[in-house]
Amino acid sequence: NRLSLILANATNRFQIPTTPNQNIEHSFAGIQNINSRDINENQKDSNRFAILSLQGNNDGLDYQLASFVRHSQLEFRGDSVGGLTFNGVASGIDRSSLNYGLQGDFSKALSEKNTTRFGFYFSDSRIDNSSNNLTFATDANDTKTAIININTANNSNTRLFSLYAQNEFKANKKLSINFGARFDQAQGIV
Repeated sequence: NRLSLILANATNRFQIPTTPNQNIEHSFAGIQNINSRDINENQKDSNRFAILSLQGNNDGLDYQLASFVRHSQLEFRGDSVGGLTFNGVASGIDRSSLNYGLQGDFSKALSEKNTTRFGFYFSDSRIDNSSNNLTFATDANDTKTAIININTANNSNTRLFSLYAQNEFKANKKLSINFGARFDQAQGIV
């Protein structure tokens, strides 16, 4: 029997590059004029996963069981003044996903010429998205009247289920016959 554990983590932080001395595209009372080189926008990405697996043989039954989990996250922090002044919109974005599951694969030689295989798979994924956006409200003449905040938030969940069974029959050294069945079901957004 063999037990394996794999762990990984990556976290990246970015300063979004700026272009100095751009022309100001949007002005509004109460917003200071800034040089585009002073815009401060940042992003952070992080990804983590873990896999735990067990392989072995019990009375001629070969097996592998594995569980897994993965978490990914993105955070973007825009510059409120710079985004509004140069783009007309400033955003803050948060996205994350969490995925976990279990998989099992089994095989057993029924004779020298006949091997059966079967297994299962299950996973559950949750995705969360949210954004906080500042932009300008305008009147019928396209005159900026206010700074407004538009927030969005949504999430989704998806589950996958699978079962399979297969039989391999070796008719002779050059011919193998395989047959089997598989069942898959997805619940949620695919």
